[in-house]
Amino acid sequence: MKSLQNVVNEAMTGLEQPPVTASAYSQARYKLKHTAFIELNQAAVVQTHYGDGDYLRFWDLRVLAVDGSRITLPDNQAMREAFGTIAWTNGKAADLQGERPYAQASVLYDVLNRIALDPLCQTSCPIF
Repeated sequence: MKSLQNVVNEAMTGLEQPPVTASAYSQARYKLKHTAFIELNQAAVVQTHYGDGDYLRFWDLRVLAVDGSRITLPDNQAMREAFGTIAWTNGKAADLQGERPYAQASVLYDVLNRIALDPLCQTSCPIF
């Protein structure tokens, strides 16, 4: 298994370009929007797999599942403004309480075909 930097350097060599520094790669990666990966998944994976109608079914239906997680975000003002906060308490000690920003992430998954159909990350809401 190669380091990511070595893979990038090999790709650049194959494209007859000079090697990319770790800093340049990191800065370029920071500029990528998460929506690019969602669109890429829809176009390259989901539409390609379902386009010809040849995929696994159970009683002629797709078997879909949702998996979700609560994500603890860095506690700063920007995150609090973007995502809001959820109050928490220890439950045992009344003095251990506060609030911090959380987000919820979920993925709609085709169980039989092993495809993530729709990833979603949304702002916090007190459903937990």
